[in-house]
Amino acid sequence: MPARGLCAHRGAMTTHPENTLPAFEEALRLGAQMIEFDVQLTRDGALVLMHDATIDRTTTQQGQVADLTLSDLKRADAGVRKNARFAGTRIPTFEEALAVMPRNVWLNCHLKGGAELGAAAARVIEKTGRRHQAFLAATAGAAQGA
Repeated sequence: MPARGLCAHRGAMTTHPENTLPAFEEALRLGAQMIEFDVQLTRDGALVLMHDATIDRTTTQQGQVADLTLSDLKRADAGVRKNARFAGTRIPTFEEALAVMPRNVWLNCHLKGGAELGAAAARVIEKTGRRHQAFLAATAGAAQGA
């Protein structure tokens, strides 16, 4: 693991749609040693990546993440508002994001929710063998759950 280096905030969000797989892949291509992203819980208990409480700013749909199902969120285009070349980009789940992360980069996971989110995120980190590389930035509630 790197001792220090570049942290890509929401991936390469300046040029790519934030908190998406293309943004993470570009950040890694550019040499980031840490990727920061935001994790929230959907109405049906899925862990997804989204910075805002709503999907309004970054997608073609509207609504609160906590009020929508994973299926609802997967219908939203999370890329086209950034640039037409990213049309069709979807909101990733936490596990989808981890699947594209090499094991030699730090993962800076901002947990935006309560104890249920913290516990669910901790389970995914354990299940995917990522404990050695994950930082959890969390509210008091999420920290208690983790």
